[in-house]
Amino acid sequence: MGPRCAAMVLSMRPSSLESTMKTCRSIKHACKLFSLVFSMVTFLYVVYFLVLDKYVSPGGFFKLTLLDNKSFSQALRTVSATGETIVKVKNTRTYAIGAYLDVRSRRVVRIIGITYRHEQAPLFCEYCFDGNETVPAEVEVHRDHFSFPYGTVDLLCKLRDHQTPQYVCVHEGKNLQNTFLKVHNTEQGDNPPSPFEYDFLVCTSALYGSYNNILQFVQAMEMYRILGVQKVVIYYTNSSSEFKKVLAHYIEQKFLDLVPWPITSFLNVSSGWLYLKDPGDLHYYGQTTALNDCIYRYMYKSRYIALHDLDELILPITHKNLPELVEHLQQMSPDANVFIFENHVFTTLFRNQSKESPAGWRSVPA
Repeated sequence: MGPRCAAMVLSMRPSSLESTMKTCRSIKHACKLFSLVFSMVTFLYVVYFLVLDKYVSPGGFFKLTLLDNKSFSQALRTVSATGETIVKVKNTRTYAIGAYLDVRSRRVVRIIGITYRHEQAPLFCEYCFDGNETVPAEVEVHRDHFSFPYGTVDLLCKLRDHQTPQYVCVHEGKNLQNTFLKVHNTEQGDNPPSPFEYDFLVCTSALYGSYNNILQFVQAMEMYRILGVQKVVIYYTNSSSEFKKVLAHYIEQKFLDLVPWPITSFLNVSSGWLYLKDPGDLHYYGQTTALNDCIYRYMYKSRYIALHDLDELILPITHKNLPELVEHLQQMSPDANVFIFENHVFTTLFRNQSKESPAGWRSVPA
């Protein structure tokens, strides 16, 4: 109906067009106003019909249903047992994000968090067993803080024997805090799954600033499908109401998980990566913290996890999809745990179009 409406406007009969022009000359200002309003309404309707209300897929059309605020909030809470993914440690400058059982080298509960790098208060972990047990936390601040005051931190809480706590609380000395974090990976920690639920999963950076680039997002999601990705995880700060329609569709398809990421309620985050240019408390909306948390949150669910932005793609040249590519790389380097891909920026603007392509593009296969 949308395309037909546009065609009908463009195929008006000559007699009707002449009559309309005469009317416009007699009531010039009213006609201009009407034409403007009519054009805008038609344009918005077509955009709504084609982009927001329905989306074309190889199998036909599917509906992009709109979640109300209550339902959308429930969708966010499904990935967080407490309904919160950022918990401030009382009387400190440390924030706890997620707690994970980690038995790879020694038996610990690893808490991913954010901390003020220039001031470290002693922290303690309190487990919730039959009787509460408290142990000192080992603090490991990540080096990739990009000179911002706050950075990603791992809080390591030791466990005795084969203890497996369900909840853990972080507090500073005498100041007990009643907010307990659920410990994830307790079932899989001692017995990693075989096979994994997913072969290939993508963790992306946080959506922020009322994100509304629907075209970019849909292109990314569908390219992920083509490349063999089975699940996408996004740390969600906020977006426009229109964009929630698109998120709702991918959530209902079980292709997208949203992890609540209300980082702006706690810190004055930067929108960039260079502290001198874009100052703030924390680098790029807590990107490194979110991605680290995503790794541990899904490490026992997916065989491979890729970390990149929505405007980035890893494109195989001689393989059909990403799982085949990484399988090939794994066979070439069986002891490798991480594969790093060189990035190439394809700009749409040139400083001088008379010059050749940038030297950095020469290594890109033709």
